[in-house]
Amino acid sequence: MKLFAIAASFIAALAGVSASPYLEFCDLLDVQSVGAQGVVIQAACEGKCQQLNIVPCFANSYGTLVSAGTTNGNFNNTCSGCTLGTSKNDTETYGLLSCFCSNGAADVVVSTSYQTGNALRFETELGITCPYGNGRAVRSVDCGTTTFKHDSVIHNNSVAGNKRGRKVRRSMRNTNAWKT
Repeated sequence: MKLFAIAASFIAALAGVSASPYLEFCDLLDVQSVGAQGVVIQAACEGKCQQLNIVPCFANSYGTLVSAGTTNGNFNNTCSGCTLGTSKNDTETYGLLSCFCSNGAADVVVSTSYQTGNALRFETELGITCPYGNGRAVRSVDCGTTTFKHDSVIHNNSVAGNKRGRKVRRSMRNTNAWKT
């Protein structure tokens, strides 16, 4: 019985370590608002600068930032003044997205935060990704790219706008596998 308890504790500890792999592979640089088009996280992942429009990744639920899940996110419509914890030395705020969001009441804005590592993932071939909507995901583009539209949306097991028609790896096909 003791062996079972030790094994269960070990498995739980491993699950906690792998809960936010993008924070393990990427050094967060900045979060920028790009007007009505979105909110962009910049990170250096495996020596390459990546930027991800996180608008479809997160939603505002009555003043609380949440993972977009089955919605299409769009937290930027009701949230502003977002900051991102970018210091790996500060383990409490590293990867923490903090914004001021409307809670639905007239003229009431509250401070809210969400740990981006709970929703974002890093895949070597795709960059930073997040699932949203109905089995879709958005992926990052190289820094300096000026388009933040959803032309890098993954759906139907291939990358939209990819002229070579690369297939998305099996692990990316089912966004339920990403849920922790």
